[in-house]
This record gives sequence, structure tokens and C-alpha cells, in this order.
Amino acid sequence: MILTACAAPKQVVVEQPQDATYTVEQNQLGEFVFCRNEECSGFERKVLAEQPVYAQTETNFQQDEIRVFFNLGSSHLGAEGVRTLKRVLPKLKKTQMVYLRGWADSIGGRNTAINRRLAKQRAAVIGKWLRKHNVSAKIRTASSPACCNSDDTRTVVITW
Repeated sequence: MILTACAAPKQVVVEQPQDATYTVEQNQLGEFVFCRNEECSGFERKVLAEQPVYAQTETNFQQDEIRVFFNLGSSHLGAEGVRTLKRVLPKLKKTQMVYLRGWADSIGGRNTAINRRLAKQRAAVIGKWLRKHNVSAKIRTASSPACCNSDDTRTVVITW
């Protein structure tokens, strides 16, 4: 799982007892909020097993990831992006599922339709390139809303 965050305005800090335990919970609006464990809607204390279940399996799921970078405001696949894709093409031809998540930066506004469309276009361009180069895996595409003004958000993240 990859977590991404953007800067937010300074929030008021409220003094809490040091022995308080907090957790993160998703509210009805889909927002993630902090709550004291005793006050969380679905609080249930759990104890971890001595050995995690995934450690008991013979083969663990391994997921690889690579980023293909795009120029500002563009969904054109440049030479560097093609080199990146060619480098991982043999691996992608051997896998059964490929996930493409397009990203855009926040220039022009965080939630603009332009940035959302650009993120989708970037993922679609990579998907077409993979098909053109005989990747037979099932390809799932998604796009994420613009976040943060940073070069690393002008990408398509490829996971397999």
C-alpha cells in the first residue's frame, strides 16, 4: 500500500492524557480521522498471533513497482519513459495482472478536471504501449486526483 499526503493548514493541538491510545478510522464521508480507541465506532482490542499468517505460507506474494515519469501537462510518453518500460517489459510479459495508476500534480488546482483527465490519459498511454508490445496480462487502470506540486506526482505507477 502506498500512502500519499499533501500539506494541510495548521490544526489546533488539544492536550490529551499521555496514556490515551488513538487509532485512525474512516468516517461515513470516507475521510480518515483520529479517535480515542474507546470512542471509535468499531473499537475492538485485538491481539496479534505469535507469527503472522503470511509468514506461515510457503510462497509470499511479491509485488514489484516502477514509475514512468511524464513532463508537466503532458501525457506523451517520452524517450526516458520508453526506456523504463523496455527495461521491465520482460517481467510484465510474464505476469498475469498489471495495475496502472496515473497521477498529476496540483498545478492549476488540486481537483481540476484537467488534472484528473491528464492522470487518466497517462495511465491509458502506458496501457496502449504495453498492448502494442505484446503484454498479455490483464491491465487495470486507475487515476488519482492531483496531489502536491512535485515532479514525482507526474507519473504512472506500474505494479505487478
